[in-house]
Amino acid sequence: MSAEEAASSVDVQVRLAEYEAAQEMLRHYDALNWQIGAIFVSANAILLGLVANRSFLELFEDHLALGVLAAALLSSFSGSLLVAWWLWFRRHRDLYNFRNETIHRIEQQLGMYHFLRVVEAEKGFGEQLAEARLRSGHDAFRPFYRPSLHWPSGYKLARALAFVIPTLEFAVLVVLMITVNR
Repeated sequence: MSAEEAASSVDVQVRLAEYEAAQEMLRHYDALNWQIGAIFVSANAILLGLVANRSFLELFEDHLALGVLAAALLSSFSGSLLVAWWLWFRRHRDLYNFRNETIHRIEQQLGMYHFLRVVEAEKGFGEQLAEARLRSGHDAFRPFYRPSLHWPSGYKLARALAFVIPTLEFAVLVVLMITVNR
């Protein structure tokens, strides 16, 4: 093996190690984002269950305005937790996208095409990826699944949950307060 071949082999090994580390980081950030979200959503559901019990609602019997204020405060607290999660998710989305870019770069350098199918479907970069597609031998590859990604993205879903859950929580509590005050 010549020195040039050895250097090339080492370069490929370094790129593959970087590729593996980037894939592992993507899995880590994705799992971490959704685990945090699951904890916050579950905490909000438990809190709503505790607050929506009959004995708590009876504290506001004949005091509907005070009950609606308590519902607004609880929903605001829940919303602040979920918005904090959404902001965390947004930060990690940026790190996640940086790792995606690393993976894309390495796949183009090594003539791989595994992840580039997703990029092509998501952003329509067909022309820019033609060379990588040809080098990888996947030019004629056609997946069984439909290769276009649709809403909701994880980020948009996290954002929607951060605002929809507290709104629904407020609506449920107001309805319960009105029912108790009839």
